[in-house]
Amino acid sequence: MLSRLMGLPRCASRTLVHRRTLSSSLRPSLKKHLDLLVSRHEQLENELEGGTAAFSAERMREMSRLSPIVALRADMDSATLEMAELHELAADASADLELRQIAKAEIDENAARLERLEKELIALLVPPEDGDDRNVVLEVRAGTGGLEAGLFASELLTMYERLAKRRRWRFELHDQSENEAGGTREATASVIGEGVYATLRAENGVHRVQRVPATEGLGRVHTSTAVVVVLPAADEEQGGVDLRPEDIQVDVFRSGGAGGQHVNTTESAVRLTHKPTGIKVSCQNERSQHMNKATAMKVLRARVEAHEKQLAREARDALRADVASTGARSERIRTYNFADDRVTDHRLGESKFGIPRMLAGELLEELVEDLAMKHALEKREAFLRALEDADH
Repeated sequence: MLSRLMGLPRCASRTLVHRRTLSSSLRPSLKKHLDLLVSRHEQLENELEGGTAAFSAERMREMSRLSPIVALRADMDSATLEMAELHELAADASADLELRQIAKAEIDENAARLERLEKELIALLVPPEDGDDRNVVLEVRAGTGGLEAGLFASELLTMYERLAKRRRWRFELHDQSENEAGGTREATASVIGEGVYATLRAENGVHRVQRVPATEGLGRVHTSTAVVVVLPAADEEQGGVDLRPEDIQVDVFRSGGAGGQHVNTTESAVRLTHKPTGIKVSCQNERSQHMNKATAMKVLRARVEAHEKQLAREARDALRADVASTGARSERIRTYNFADDRVTDHRLGESKFGIPRMLAGELLEELVEDLAMKHALEKREAFLRALEDADH
């Protein structure tokens, strides 16, 4: 630090300046929250070192979670202290002019460092959302627009498969029904890998395409839609929802899809119906009835879990008359304009050019990253507001 290298004295008034700066470097509610976490970390350390309490695995996990937060807080305090000294030196008329200019330059650099540290700190503090680390059950189905909607749904399904390949995720198609033009009526797949749900959750909603269909002889632009549903796969380790065998109707039938003579001549396809909710799941792409049933059960568990969460959300929303849009599935989220070679994401409020890049997964990768960042910022602001509300 510049002022320490100069050997400047630490007088009492200067220490007060530092303390005031440390207090003002964070929002009061956030500082109070951090002080509690630092105190808790110290308590755990004392217990561990003094052997005053049985140190359980749960306490070790808590200490592991708090340690990086405490370390970042210490870095922030150090940077804030340095910022106070730089401001003091820059304002000292008796100091050497060159040193004052260096201090002013370092103020900007230190301010950027403080901002970065605060963002990292809040990212550690914001609790992860339920399902962030789960795999995904992906559903794509044709919306309005007839046969053209089915063709668009097929393109979206392939787009997500290509994104999965780019991200080194595993893409498993479980069930797909086609219309007479070869388009997709409805398809269900699993996407398996690190950070899948956190990345793809924003794809939930209505996707709209504007283009001249291949069957259009007059060259008129048609508008069609497809619906994408992204569900977190059920957490099998925690049990997820309770699916009782008596609540599930199992039907078997011959597969109508590709797969060779064995698949098409034996009753290996499975349809599960959850009687309490009426939710149905079919799977026919595996080689045996047992494998199809196991896969269908995973998808059913995810759908029922999502259904229960949706009911809970609707019950909460009904209590609030001024509820804003929640990004329901019926909300249009993205438009694919083939004539202008343009993709417009209505959540981001921006357009990008390159339909082929989009369908290849390349442009989609950029959009899902932008949407994930937007979501993270919204979570950050919601977290800070919650701390301020609790402080009042």
